[in-house]
Amino acid sequence: MKPMLATRYYPSQTKFPCFVQPKYDGVRCILHEGEGGEVHLTSRGGKEYDVPQIKAWGEKHRGMLPLDGEIYNHQELTFQQICSAVKCRSAMTDKLRMVIYDAQIPGSFSARWKVLQEEFASIDPNGPVYLTQTFVAHSEKDIKRWHKIFVSTGYEGAIIKNADGTYTEGGSNDLMKLKSFDTTEFKVVDVLEAEGNDAGTAIFKLKCGEYEFCARPVGSRSLRAQYLADKDELIGMAATVQHQGYSDAGVPRFPVLLNIRDYE
Repeated sequence: MKPMLATRYYPSQTKFPCFVQPKYDGVRCILHEGEGGEVHLTSRGGKEYDVPQIKAWGEKHRGMLPLDGEIYNHQELTFQQICSAVKCRSAMTDKLRMVIYDAQIPGSFSARWKVLQEEFASIDPNGPVYLTQTFVAHSEKDIKRWHKIFVSTGYEGAIIKNADGTYTEGGSNDLMKLKSFDTTEFKVVDVLEAEGNDAGTAIFKLKCGEYEFCARPVGSRSLRAQYLADKDELIGMAATVQHQGYSDAGVPRFPVLLNIRDYE
């Protein structure tokens, strides 16, 4: 089964009391057992990830699979470093952990969470696979309070889960995300050279419906220069852009390109 995906937070879709979790900026994955009994760590598109310590943990705890979570290392590795360590074995790969926030099993989220709590009660929380923190919210005010706490401690935002929501493939209003800014994926249509002090680095041209717009990527000068050097490989990929809503022309306001996500 492919993972359940979060939709944008709408208060009208929330059923109180609900559950809230920190939102991680890592690499989404499923830890599961294959038909032949082998343990797999796969992307949301089905690509196999080679992170030995996580797969070894899965082999030891087969009865707990399949688990849904993210490859992550809070405040020690950036998103780009996590992606690099997942794609190519390096010293950073040894630092990768998997944070679990759901299980691909029948029942409501409330029931699934109870199972996870019971199963992880005897698991070392400092090991390669650990369970996320989860809290109960009784109102929209509670959700906003937890969101503020999560952001202040280095997380991307908050995840809201309806207690009676079942695990389904794809987007669901029983799984919502709340962030301080909008983040949206757009297709890269070109990579241009910046001007002035940023000459020699990349500016991305992106597609938004029938319109196009440009966004400057975050990161060091060397990273932005590498983007320009790799332009042919980047065209056609998906870029995650942080922005503040949309202009009257229908393009993102104050766009900043956060990263290039190759889910496959």
